[in-house]
Amino acid sequence: MKFIGIDIAKKSLVVTYPGLIGFKTAEFVNDAKGIKKFISSFSHSEYYCVMEATGNYSTLFLYMLYNKEIATSLFYLKQTKLFGRMLTATIKTYQVDAKLIALSG
Repeated sequence: MKFIGIDIAKKSLVVTYPGLIGFKTAEFVNDAKGIKKFISSFSHSEYYCVMEATGNYSTLFLYMLYNKEIATSLFYLKQTKLFGRMLTATIKTYQVDAKLIALSG
């Protein structure tokens, strides 16, 4: 099972997919159309979605993943922050956060 890290913001979803070497990052709009595009971008049987709990920003996203029966877990924001500290991550961007979320999965 491979973990997809998702950093959810008000207007965007920054997604990090594991690859053979490193990670690939993509960005989707945080609306129904963007979420459908994300859902069609990976094999549901091979990947597990991991994201931070972001309240209202993640509600529609979680609902749509649930309806497609995609394996998903929510982390508390503090869990990712502490995991990043453990790895001595000092840069704070959406892409770095998405990668940390994927690694913590």
